Amino acid sequence: MWKVVFFLRYRDDVDRAEAERRFAGSHAEIVLETPGLLRYVQNSVLDTGGPGQSAGGRPLADAYAAMWFADRDAYLAATQTVLQKHGGLWFNDEAFVVARRRA
Repeated sequence: MWKVVFFLRYRDDVDRAEAERRFAGSHAEIVLETPGLLRYVQNSVLDTGGPGQSAGGRPLADAYAAMWFADRDAYLAATQTVLQKHGGLWFNDEAFVVARRRA
Protein backbone atom coordinates (compact mmCIF):
# COMPACT_ATOMS: atom_id res chain seq x y z
CA MET A 1 0.00 0.00 0.00
CA TRP A 2 1.30 3.47 -0.93
CA LYS A 3 -0.12 6.51 0.87
CA VAL A 4 0.40 10.10 -0.26
CA VAL A 5 -0.58 13.08 1.89
CA PHE A 6 -1.03 16.62 0.54
CA PHE A 7 -1.16 19.73 2.72
CA LEU A 8 -3.06 22.58 1.09
CA ARG A 9 -3.23 26.30 1.65
CA TYR A 10 -6.13 28.10 0.02
CA ARG A 11 -5.47 31.17 -2.09
CA ASP A 12 -5.88 34.46 -0.24
CA ASP A 13 -8.13 35.87 -2.96
CA VAL A 14 -10.66 33.02 -2.67
CA ASP A 15 -13.23 33.13 0.14
CA ARG A 16 -12.52 30.28 2.58
CA ALA A 17 -16.10 28.98 2.45
CA GLU A 18 -15.93 28.89 -1.36
CA ALA A 19 -12.54 27.16 -1.28
CA GLU A 20 -13.85 24.52 1.14
CA ARG A 21 -16.96 24.01 -1.01
CA ARG A 22 -14.86 23.44 -4.14
CA PHE A 23 -12.36 21.23 -2.33
CA ALA A 24 -15.09 18.98 -0.89
CA GLY A 25 -17.27 19.08 -4.01
CA SER A 26 -16.00 19.43 -7.55
CA HIS A 27 -12.35 18.82 -6.65
CA ALA A 28 -13.15 15.59 -4.79
CA GLU A 29 -15.21 14.36 -7.74
CA ILE A 30 -12.22 14.87 -10.04
CA VAL A 31 -9.78 13.21 -7.64
CA LEU A 32 -11.99 10.13 -7.40
CA GLU A 33 -11.48 9.62 -11.17
CA THR A 34 -7.73 9.06 -10.62
CA PRO A 35 -6.66 5.75 -12.14
CA GLY A 36 -5.53 3.24 -9.53
CA LEU A 37 -6.84 5.28 -6.58
CA LEU A 38 -7.98 2.94 -3.80
CA ARG A 39 -9.01 5.46 -1.14
CA TYR A 40 -9.26 9.24 -0.75
CA VAL A 41 -9.84 11.22 2.45
CA GLN A 42 -10.06 15.00 2.90
CA ASN A 43 -9.71 16.93 6.16
CA SER A 44 -10.20 20.62 6.91
CA VAL A 45 -7.96 22.36 9.42
CA LEU A 46 -9.79 24.36 12.06
CA ASP A 47 -8.49 27.78 13.01
CA THR A 48 -8.22 27.45 16.79
CA GLY A 49 -5.87 30.36 17.34
CA GLY A 50 -3.43 28.04 19.11
CA PRO A 51 -0.13 26.40 18.18
CA GLY A 52 0.40 25.64 14.51
CA GLN A 53 -0.47 29.15 13.33
CA SER A 54 1.64 31.13 10.88
CA ALA A 55 3.03 34.54 11.81
CA GLY A 56 -0.17 36.10 10.42
CA GLY A 57 -2.34 34.00 12.72
CA ARG A 58 -3.69 31.71 10.01
CA PRO A 59 -3.23 27.93 10.19
CA LEU A 60 -0.11 26.72 8.39
CA ALA A 61 -2.38 24.55 6.21
CA ASP A 62 -6.07 24.98 5.46
CA ALA A 63 -6.71 21.34 4.58
CA TYR A 64 -4.99 18.06 3.92
CA ALA A 65 -5.86 15.03 1.87
CA ALA A 66 -4.62 11.47 1.72
CA MET A 67 -4.64 9.18 -1.30
CA TRP A 68 -3.94 5.44 -1.25
CA PHE A 69 -2.62 3.34 -4.13
CA ALA A 70 -1.66 -0.33 -4.37
CA ASP A 71 2.05 0.53 -4.50
CA ARG A 72 4.55 3.19 -5.57
CA ASP A 73 4.38 2.19 -9.23
CA ALA A 74 0.58 2.58 -9.26
CA TYR A 75 0.98 6.06 -7.77
CA LEU A 76 3.65 7.07 -10.30
CA ALA A 77 1.53 5.80 -13.19
CA ALA A 78 -1.49 7.73 -11.91
CA THR A 79 0.63 10.87 -11.49
CA GLN A 80 1.85 10.74 -15.10
CA THR A 81 -1.66 10.19 -16.42
CA VAL A 82 -3.17 13.03 -14.39
CA LEU A 83 -0.37 15.54 -15.09
CA GLN A 84 -0.56 14.87 -18.83
CA LYS A 85 -4.35 15.20 -18.79
CA HIS A 86 -4.32 18.52 -16.93
CA GLY A 87 -1.26 20.24 -18.38
CA GLY A 88 1.05 19.93 -15.38
CA LEU A 89 -1.51 20.58 -12.66
CA TRP A 90 -2.45 17.68 -10.44
CA PHE A 91 -6.07 18.46 -11.33
CA ASN A 92 -7.50 21.05 -13.69
CA ASP A 93 -9.34 22.89 -10.90
CA GLU A 94 -6.33 23.12 -8.58
CA ALA A 95 -5.34 26.63 -9.64
CA PHE A 96 -8.74 28.00 -8.65
CA VAL A 97 -8.31 27.14 -4.98
CA VAL A 98 -4.78 26.08 -4.01
CA ALA A 99 -2.01 28.60 -3.33
CA ARG A 100 1.34 27.56 -4.82
CA ARG A 101 3.39 30.11 -2.85
CA ARG A 102 3.19 31.40 0.66
CA ALA A 103 2.94 35.17 0.99
